[in-house]
Amino acid sequence: RVDLKSYDESMQKIILQEMKKNERKRKTIVLVCALVGVLCVGYVFWDYYQGRRSEQRWESLSGLIGSEQLSNDSPEQEYASATLTEDELIVPDVLEKYKTLYNSNRNLIGWVKIDDTIIDYPVMQCDDNTYYLNHNFDQEEDSAGAIFLDCNCDVVRGNDNYILYGHHLSSGRMFAALESYESESFFESHRYITFDTIYEEQLFEV
Repeated sequence: RVDLKSYDESMQKIILQEMKKNERKRKTIVLVCALVGVLCVGYVFWDYYQGRRSEQRWESLSGLIGSEQLSNDSPEQEYASATLTEDELIVPDVLEKYKTLYNSNRNLIGWVKIDDTIIDYPVMQCDDNTYYLNHNFDQEEDSAGAIFLDCNCDVVRGNDNYILYGHHLSSGRMFAALESYESESFFESHRYITFDTIYEEQLFEV
């Protein structure tokens, strides 16, 4: 603590000015720190809100599927497949159970599901591999993005490999649950992944 009485009048003025400057700096720092704290808390709540909103939306989309997806022990079914003629490729009809979703967004190309995980999502596809990194099914900006199929994959003609992309989120959403396959017991009990295209039901063995 400064004892101003031990200084002459001119020095006292200088000291008081410096003290006022330091006090303003202190108040500014406190205000900035408080503002940053509020913004951080706000971001955490906003991120949580966005996550819950996305989860509820995925659940509502799942409810629009017309019938149950192919289960691991379902009997083999006949599927609609593309046929080639000399003149053109004949595209099969969209499966009845996906028509409502497809009419909501024509970028829908399928659905992926792994039992006992949160992975139960529509799969999108467009002409690039960037749009659905930060857009959801409703084509709204969303940092969680959507699961999407590589733009070079052709579900009509068929591919030897289908490449699906999805974020690994700290909240556990999107493809974060794939980490569960690091566990041998999980792998043994989850040997099948359902990946339907909008034209046929498909089951893949891990």
